[in-house]
Amino acid sequence: MQYVASFPTSKTDHLYALQKRLISKYVDGRERERE
Repeated sequence: MQYVASFPTSKTDHLYALQKRLISKYVDGRERERE
């Protein structure tokens, strides 16, 4: 995982935030379907 460390942290944080937003949106949709 050496190459990950060379990435700017801002870029990694942005990707992580985007991923979290997509996951929460997906989970939110699943929750609504169950109701």
